[in-house]
Amino acid sequence: MTYIEAAQLELFQALKSIKSESELNDFKLALSRFFADRAQKEIDALWDDGKLNQEKLDELRSQTHSL
Repeated sequence: MTYIEAAQLELFQALKSIKSESELNDFKLALSRFFADRAQKEIDALWDDGKLNQEKLDELRSQTHSL
């Protein structure tokens, strides 16, 4: 079984146990936290490697403001 198949199975099992809107919201929050944590680890690694710095962040910020 591949990792993606295992992940799909885990998600399916978790989804089967959701019985209310509140539980669904909790599940969504847990997924959001998981992906936010992964994104932060990647950002930290880029910063530590020098591929991301304050100057580049400022440049990105200025690009998004011009959209």
